[in-house]
Amino acid sequence: MAHKPQKKTAVEDSASRLGVKDILNRTLIDWRYAILAQGKVPTAREKVFVEELEQIFKELPETLFNLFCNLTDTPVEILHVFLLGVVKYMVGDFMRSLAPKQKPLVKARYQSFNIDGLNIASMQAEYLTRHFANFIGKDFRIVLQAAPFVLFDYMDNNQLELWGALCTLAPLIFQTRIEDMVKYQLHLIDHIRKFLYFLVRSTAQWVNKPKIHMLLHLMDSVLRFGPPPLYATEKFEGYNSILQNASIHSNRQSPGKDIGVIFGDYHNVRQLVSGGYFYDKKSGVYCRASPAVISIFLDNPSVQKSMGYNAETVDITSAGYPAVRKWKVPTGLKFGIPPELQAHLRGYILRQVNQISWNSKTVLAAGSFVTYNSGVDFKGTPHLGQISHLWEGRKGGRVVLYLCLSPFAFEGVDTFYNMRKVKRQLEGTFISIVNVRAKLNVQHNCHNGECPITLTRAVRLERQDTTNFSGEVAHSD
Repeated sequence: MAHKPQKKTAVEDSASRLGVKDILNRTLIDWRYAILAQGKVPTAREKVFVEELEQIFKELPETLFNLFCNLTDTPVEILHVFLLGVVKYMVGDFMRSLAPKQKPLVKARYQSFNIDGLNIASMQAEYLTRHFANFIGKDFRIVLQAAPFVLFDYMDNNQLELWGALCTLAPLIFQTRIEDMVKYQLHLIDHIRKFLYFLVRSTAQWVNKPKIHMLLHLMDSVLRFGPPPLYATEKFEGYNSILQNASIHSNRQSPGKDIGVIFGDYHNVRQLVSGGYFYDKKSGVYCRASPAVISIFLDNPSVQKSMGYNAETVDITSAGYPAVRKWKVPTGLKFGIPPELQAHLRGYILRQVNQISWNSKTVLAAGSFVTYNSGVDFKGTPHLGQISHLWEGRKGGRVVLYLCLSPFAFEGVDTFYNMRKVKRQLEGTFISIVNVRAKLNVQHNCHNGECPITLTRAVRLERQDTTNFSGEVAHSD
């Protein structure tokens, strides 16, 4: 359109009507119309510009347009689309529908919720019950994980189906590693459509919300960009400090160019101190910096961190896991040395420990549930067990860590929570720490057990117990 005469107004009207603005192309279009304006004699430079523009349009027209498509090239950002969108709508709607007498019961269930294995620092029951309108992303994550055991008892059948679909969809969305993309896509689209079906069937108040519609684009976004948590907004906001540092010495006349030049310098320095090769045009050979230059980066952690490299976060083996985290065992948790374990570790000096750091984020303690392999079969079906006590064995300079477990058997799926049931077995066992595969969160089935809520939890103020009591769930078995 811009290449046709007397069409400048038509171009402007089309941009306004379609809502599409391209600053770079608009600059070229305006300059071209200014050159071709009646009564103006173009300069030699302007003639060359118009001729080159016409030649590019004939030979390579696609290069004149911005290849960025705001639909296919923009990922679905799960923090604002899912947590601060879909989940926020549903949490606010449900909490406002609760009767005043139900909110203390919800608070009691939050207080009794087992957070072991969920990477949750603490459960702020009062805050989660009263200040749901001020939640941030991590608060909605907690609600999603706790909802089946905290909120489901106060829902009708339609709400149960809707929230069940939501809680099933959430783990799929937050997968950080996808082994089979085809299978993952099938599961994802199935659960998204199931959730949208229950949502539209229950209420029409959010039908026109853009964030609801964006869920339908999540499958294409995963195919294009990978697992959604890897391109969340907060991860990219971490680069703001790098941009700020790069723009400090800019004269503000052309900040984009200055930042680009500084980034180029960063890459050159990184290539230099990393021992990378450069091509010398004069000699026609590849060369690299001397070992003394490379050692400046290699042997100085402070220089590494100043350039954004932290060896501790890359080399997991250097952290020394697994390791004993707490030695002193509370009096009520002390056990004698199991004869079977002592016979297995003949010649070792055994000592009971309180906690073991399995990795930088996972702590194993008495009461924790783990999946493990029996014997040397690391590829077979994992078993489930609850840790009863933990032991360290020493023999000379060798140190081993063992767990004494109460095995649990996997059973069918509970129809209310839509989760797998487990049942405690009679005989205990012990395993080496190397046989542990994962730490799991296991909750009590309060719905089947009809567990009551009693005023037996002492209210703590400034880390001291008071004479006031709040509600908590009293498990029936």
